[in-house]
Amino acid sequence: MALNKWATRSAILLAAPIILFATLTELVAMLSGNKGAKIDVYEIGDSLYLFLGYPLTGIINIFANPGGLQDSDNWWAVPFLNVLFLLQWVIWAQLIALAGRLFQAVWNPFAKTTPSLQSVWPEYVIKADGRRYRLRTPASRTAVAADTRSLGSTKRRRR
Repeated sequence: MALNKWATRSAILLAAPIILFATLTELVAMLSGNKGAKIDVYEIGDSLYLFLGYPLTGIINIFANPGGLQDSDNWWAVPFLNVLFLLQWVIWAQLIALAGRLFQAVWNPFAKTTPSLQSVWPEYVIKADGRRYRLRTPASRTAVAADTRSLGSTKRRRR
């Protein structure tokens, strides 16, 4: 089964600002000299990644040291978190699209429409010079309307 293109594009567009902000906070924390500010900003960035990208972004903890990620791990951890975050959002979007397709498949047998009424509009328009123009073709009728020029006389008229 192919990916839903609309869902994939929407997921990327919605995830991109979060990824950019979380990456920016990680870089600010890495470059900060104040220990308290560094901890606070790391916590903001990590919580964005881990909370909004759960469960895939939790994989990063497998590769981290027993004490957690350090400043020296940012060169590989931040790009890895970005990729995992984006993949998680694409997966969620595909699941939502799949649920929508499933709902539509279940709903279609119950959503039968009523048959359309007979149209009040004419099927043909006859111009003053006798030319006929078909406006629409009804599905139920296959007969062709008679030419009104030949009703009155059998002689051909000259133009």
